Amino acid sequence: MKKIVFLTTMLIAAIGAAFGAQRRPVDSRHPMWLVHVDVWNKADPQKIIDLIPDDIRPYVVVNLSLSCQYDKVRKVYKMPQNAVLTYKSWATVCQLNGMWFTCQPASGGHTHIRDDDMATFEYFFKEYPNFLGWNYAEQFWGFDEPGDESSGTAEGRIALFARLVRLSHRYGGFLTVSFCGNIWSHPLNPVGMMKRDPAFLKACRTCPDSILWLYKYTTTSCFLNNESVTFGPFVSGLASNYGIRYDSCGWNGAMAALLGEDRARRYPAAAGIGTALEQTCINGGAVWDGPELIWTEDFQNLADTFVDGYTRRNWGLYPGFRNVWIDIFRKVVDGSFYIPTRAEVVERTKVVVVNDISSGSDEDRYAAGGGLYDGLYLQKDPMNAGTGRWMDNHCYFKRTGRYATIPVTVALADDVARGIPVQVAKSECDGRWPSVEAKRSEFDRLYPEVAKGDLFVSRLRNQLVCYMPFSGLDGKKSAAAVVPLRYNTCSKLGLQLGLLGAAVVTESANRLDVYLNNYRYEGAEAVVDRIVLKGARAKPAVKVGKREDATVKVSGKWNAEEGEYRIAVSHHGPIDLTILASGGERRARAQPLPTTPLAADPPKRPPVYTGRVVVEAEDMDFRSVRRCVLDPYGQYPDVTGHAGNGFIDMGGSQDGSLRRVQRLNRGGTYRIEVRYAASARAGRFRITANGVAKDASVEKAGLSEWRTASVTAKLRSGENTIVVDNPDGIDSFIDQIVLSPLAGK
Repeated sequence: MKKIVFLTTMLIAAIGAAFGAQRRPVDSRHPMWLVHVDVWNKADPQKIIDLIPDDIRPYVVVNLSLSCQYDKVRKVYKMPQNAVLTYKSWATVCQLNGMWFTCQPASGGHTHIRDDDMATFEYFFKEYPNFLGWNYAEQFWGFDEPGDESSGTAEGRIALFARLVRLSHRYGGFLTVSFCGNIWSHPLNPVGMMKRDPAFLKACRTCPDSILWLYKYTTTSCFLNNESVTFGPFVSGLASNYGIRYDSCGWNGAMAALLGEDRARRYPAAAGIGTALEQTCINGGAVWDGPELIWTEDFQNLADTFVDGYTRRNWGLYPGFRNVWIDIFRKVVDGSFYIPTRAEVVERTKVVVVNDISSGSDEDRYAAGGGLYDGLYLQKDPMNAGTGRWMDNHCYFKRTGRYATIPVTVALADDVARGIPVQVAKSECDGRWPSVEAKRSEFDRLYPEVAKGDLFVSRLRNQLVCYMPFSGLDGKKSAAAVVPLRYNTCSKLGLQLGLLGAAVVTESANRLDVYLNNYRYEGAEAVVDRIVLKGARAKPAVKVGKREDATVKVSGKWNAEEGEYRIAVSHHGPIDLTILASGGERRARAQPLPTTPLAADPPKRPPVYTGRVVVEAEDMDFRSVRRCVLDPYGQYPDVTGHAGNGFIDMGGSQDGSLRRVQRLNRGGTYRIEVRYAASARAGRFRITANGVAKDASVEKAGLSEWRTASVTAKLRSGENTIVVDNPDGIDSFIDQIVLSPLAGK
């Protein structure tokens, strides 16, 4: 019977793989947040996962992010030294916690896994049922570097992407590529990659569910072009989903150039709120990746603590991570913020540019036109020096939300995309729009006015996304707009947002739900936002909800004669305002956006895991050891073959000890293995599991001669305390502890 069940399970899996059944579907109702477990803050994957709040954890996918730094002289990787061993170790922690995961092996052209090593790429799909695919960021630099064995060729990387899309489709995963670049990297943007490699274009056409293009904000120029070329595949049907990879680099780099490093160093988290809201709630970005700079924006290294005589390494959430990213994502999960479907995004899109040029410069062949955004949503700001084009486009803020983002693509791949009313070949742009005035005149006919003023306001049915679209460098401290209401029966909404403020307003007949967030950094002063509601029949009632660490004071003034209610909101951080108000305006029947919480249909979860678990020694509590080695490249350059961030140098103390409280999903008999090297002599480790001690034999071993010492022990479902002691005072290195269940025991 067991054999029949096994064969049936394998047959179902094979059929699903053949037809590309997704392991974890991604769409507007099942968004995905790629949260990084990263070597930059020497992450313990279990402790990082523990920091993810329970309510958003079902939507989080762990991105195992390994910086690719290579020493060309010594011919070794610096951090980490062995990517595949590290992935295998951290993957078991993701499995144990029921978390989907992806692996990021590259920094630009530099990679831990050679582009022709398809056996390794496929191994992770075969071995780990909760593995979703490979993640590549910053694919605009680092290729073809002489003498650097980690540097691939641009052509080889694009060819790899073609293979990975097909491989991902076979196993139900996806390839993630986030693009940021400048005028020197047009051939490596999504349009450039697909035009240069027909096999890659064909793979994207055939398997759009298996490719994710993300708009990345790291470089400090060409923002509007980068948005168009990464948004383009989603609109055109060459990708089923779209998203963003946001971090502070795109803001800090431009600010540093203008203000100097010292003044620009303090990144205001609010600088990313408006753009993230636009890409999510207007452009259908169901995928978040980041923030990338986890050691400055996500998970901070806290001071070590001492617990029962042991030293413990600790992490915590940065305030900006909680007050911006987690808070916004919670609004998506609870149904307050709506992510439009691809069909809805395409319906809103009235103009698409198809790059049909096959000769000339890289800009001609692979990019948007340099003046495409002039007179439309190009923002004039001190951060956009000169024309605001290309290398002068240092700011991702937009002048207006009236016009939809202009997608630039290589082809329109399905009937949905082919339904866009205005399809313009790039070769015809200059003829169609001989002047800025002619272009703006056509766009104005296609896109009705949403608001009057200098505030960014974009509408999707009864959902308004608003943000203050200025850097503040020219002295502008606020932006305002007057918005004609379409669902609420009052007449108009006036909204003024202070520096870097953002809002989402949801209209219904007798109420307005307003989310405001301007969180900059811990300790920042409150800023005043102002709301004016016109055409109310009676004095509105206002309810205030303070979120996360917000501070807020609200005052209101009612003018009964004018039917006008003015609200001043002095706050720092995220708040909810519910304004109960109605007026005398008649509203045509219009379909509001759904508000169903996503929890009503949660994402598919990975299967429960009861296999081997790997714990890196440097992530265990330690006592009386020589060193917790977190920089092996610098501190122990002659030691090779270890996994993770490093290892423990036990030293020669008989009091040396490691401890871990480890949760398991299944009880039974386990083999507990200690991976060690550099043991000066033979002896023993004492391994204690839940109070029961056994000795494990240790052999003499060379500096990088990794061996294992093991015992068997009864472990239970739930928490288990594992201790490794050094009673013989053996001077050795310990790399990891492996807990392997024994079949049938």
